[in-house]
Amino acid sequence: MESAVNLMYGKSMVAEVELVYRSKVKASERPKITSSNDAFKIFSESWDRNTIEFIEQFKVLFLNNALRVLGMFEVSKGGPAIPQQIPN
Repeated sequence: MESAVNLMYGKSMVAEVELVYRSKVKASERPKITSSNDAFKIFSESWDRNTIEFIEQFKVLFLNNALRVLGMFEVSKGGPAIPQQIPN
C-alpha cells in the first residue's frame, strides 16, 4: 500500500516518499556476495562491453542482511566530458 505523509521541517512542508520492494525471486536463488570479486562479476554482467570505456555509469547494488543481491539501480549515466585544451 502506498502512502504519502506531509512532514514539517522548520517552516517547510515536504512529502515523505516510501519505497516498497517486492521480488518474485526466492532468497535462496539470489546471488550471494562474499567478496569484491563476486560484486565485480554481478556488475560486469550489467555493463555493455562496447560502451564501458566511454560512457560513465554509477550503479548501486542492494543486498539483504545475508549478503544476497536484492537488485541493482542505475543512479546516473553520461557521456565523455568535452576535453579542454590547455593554452601553451
